[in-house]
Amino acid sequence: MLKLQAALNAISYGWEFDFYKKMWSNSKRDVAVIVKGNTIKYLSTDFFTFPLQLQKLKFKDLQQKAAAVSAKEHIVFEMGTKFYTNDTFNISIERLKTDENSSDFLTLTTIMKIK
Repeated sequence: MLKLQAALNAISYGWEFDFYKKMWSNSKRDVAVIVKGNTIKYLSTDFFTFPLQLQKLKFKDLQQKAAAVSAKEHIVFEMGTKFYTNDTFNISIERLKTDENSSDFLTLTTIMKIK
């Protein structure tokens, strides 16, 4: 557990583990990480730009016809889920509303090691 905390803090300082929720959170960044077996879930309130980075890393976009908006060097998308894969990982990226009447969004990224 300390090894994972050190790795997270090397990326961005301020990670704490919640034993009841079984997740890591960083209140400074407003993000959370859950690690369970071969799966990592990353929850963020940031507007997400991972798709272009995944494409550059040769991940296959399993829904190439999904609506996307190009902004500078990033691809961002509104609502829904996008799926990516390579020989080692399956990744899903979901844009979710915090509730029906809110304009606030969350991004849930799930990374599963398949090999």
